[in-house]
Amino acid sequence: MNVFFSIFHSLKLKLRNKLRIDDGNEFYVSPNARVRQCKIQIKGTGNKLHISDNCSVRYANIQIIGTGCEVFIGKNFENAGYCKLSCREKNTKLIIGSDCIFADGVRLLTSDMHDIYENNKRINQATSITIEDNVWIGDGALILKGVDIGSNSVIGARSVVTRDIKPDSISVGNPAQVIKSNIRWTRELTF
Repeated sequence: MNVFFSIFHSLKLKLRNKLRIDDGNEFYVSPNARVRQCKIQIKGTGNKLHISDNCSVRYANIQIIGTGCEVFIGKNFENAGYCKLSCREKNTKLIIGSDCIFADGVRLLTSDMHDIYENNKRINQATSITIEDNVWIGDGALILKGVDIGSNSVIGARSVVTRDIKPDSISVGNPAQVIKSNIRWTRELTF
């Protein structure tokens, strides 16, 4: 296992989380990130997990299972409760940009986690997911494989995102559809 942080930081991370990381994988957590009560599993070879500066990751189930897969969490990420980040199979990426917020129960899945065949040909390969900067994903939303969510967007609670979402928009429903465009949101509450 290639680990890029101090021994003290490593011990603190292990005490607060359940880690299972196979040899031949890269795992980096910024010393400025807070990662607690997470389950992190990296199986296979050539996989990477990167958690950037000022992230607050808690109650996350992060699975990287395969060969050459990567999960990247940008700076200032925050999740409000349980979330599942699953990146599987071969050379798949799950990229979360900077300044993103996930509500409780958010799930991102790059794979169906089982094969489906038609005429002896697999028809459901894993595909990467990209969440651009400053995206807010609502409670219980499900982001499926092959999706790109544009920057400054909001995904409504319980939405199922099956296709790309344009930047600066609000999307809701199952499947999620854009209901407003040219929006802006901030972390700060105004009274």
